[in-house]
Amino acid sequence: MLDGIVLEKNAVPSASIVTDVFEKTARAMAEQWGVPTYKFLMMAHPIANLTEEELDRAGSRQADPAGPGIESAFRPAWWCRNAHVQTVWGPLFRRDRVRWRRERVPTRDGDFVDLDWATPAPREAPLLLVLHGLEGSSRSHYVVGLAHQALARGWRAVTLNFRSCSGELNRLPQFYHSGHTDDLDEVVRLLVGRERNLRIGAVGVSLGGNVLLKWLGEQEAGVPAELVGAVAISVPFDLEPCARALDRGVCRWVYAANFLGTMRAKVRRKSSS
Repeated sequence: MLDGIVLEKNAVPSASIVTDVFEKTARAMAEQWGVPTYKFLMMAHPIANLTEEELDRAGSRQADPAGPGIESAFRPAWWCRNAHVQTVWGPLFRRDRVRWRRERVPTRDGDFVDLDWATPAPREAPLLLVLHGLEGSSRSHYVVGLAHQALARGWRAVTLNFRSCSGELNRLPQFYHSGHTDDLDEVVRLLVGRERNLRIGAVGVSLGGNVLLKWLGEQEAGVPAELVGAVAISVPFDLEPCARALDRGVCRWVYAANFLGTMRAKVRRKSSS
């Protein structure tokens, strides 16, 4: 099922691998869905002609090898040790509710992203910026849960809905992907420019974690001082094996089908516009 997940491929290290896998998969998907190939390639991500340097704006800098700590610190409940149970528990049984106020933010390239602000919220409190995962949004159970916890602590919370994920298609052919950091950069600097003494904590889940970590690596010392902390949760650092795992067994029929259901609908709608 490299077909769906390959749309995120901008963050991998080799341009040749990206081009080969992306083009073959995109052409197969275009044929399967009855979409003109050139339109699909444009909509998914115009990556085929990029150089390796253009793909890796972090300059190929590598972080130090991971040490012990996070993995050994995780202790699931005795009844929730199975990975599938951990995955489906939230959407089935979590009942947190948050009211959102929407703000549309124009982007420099003529498109837009939608920010959803949790309400009511105290003024001048710390701000939690949430980045959702593949085909998620401010409606995702984990986003709602994070925002609910922020409000409970007297913080504010805002969700960056990636392009096409807020319930309305974006204007330009390109959607979003795990290597597209421009929108995050614009939003962070917009928030910082609005408010003096702002304190931002950012959290990215799954694909949103890819975007957050890639942006931090690109910016290095240029990260605004107002961003006082960042957390990435369940990040698919290496996208190709993650895609292959989603293409096997129950993962293909449950998780991949869920992702691709909304993604295919977007592609069809955009190709007909």
